Amino acid sequence: MVTGARADLVLLDANPFEQISATRAIHAVFKGCIYFNRGELRRLRSFAKTQANSHALNAQLWWAWVGG
Repeated sequence: MVTGARADLVLLDANPFEQISATRAIHAVFKGCIYFNRGELRRLRSFAKTQANSHALNAQLWWAWVGG
């Protein structure tokens, strides 16, 4: 495990050395000693997409970025 990495450990359903597409079959992720299973990862991704499409949040981020 490396400091500064996006994930500490990614568990895959298959061997990526046998088939590179296995890197997309993520079973779970450990990040900061927290275990995220596949269902939790889906919920986080859905939440992130919702927030990315939020006009109010984008306006807040833009205002903070320009020094408002």
